[in-house]
Amino acid sequence: MYHHIGAERMTPEYFEQRSFYQGVCNSYTMIREHGLRAEDAGLATTPGSPLRKGLEYARQLKRQFLPGTETDLLAARFESAYERGFRFHRQCVKSSPRLFQWVRQENYFDYDYPELEPEFTPPPRQETL
Repeated sequence: MYHHIGAERMTPEYFEQRSFYQGVCNSYTMIREHGLRAEDAGLATTPGSPLRKGLEYARQLKRQFLPGTETDLLAARFESAYERGFRFHRQCVKSSPRLFQWVRQENYFDYDYPELEPEFTPPPRQETL
């Protein structure tokens, strides 16, 4: 199968942005699937089995003591973007009851985005170092 992909979609920046939004999407899906309460939505952590978390810990240790390959560095960058997206969505849902209700609604046949609270301010998408 042949599929044309534009050059702008083959950059590390594109995959980092895509990873961020995958974190947002996974947070959304988990809230809907697990029926979290609004006060619990901000507390949940990113998905992952103990084995996955253990492997990630081992990779982090490896990166501290051994020079990383470009692939290792990109994987860490994309994983970080995913985590930021997941946390971003959870913080938004926790701080906006209207957004939480919208995420938990039964269906989206009307597909209207929620009108958020006037005082709602989304958290920054990038963490400051």
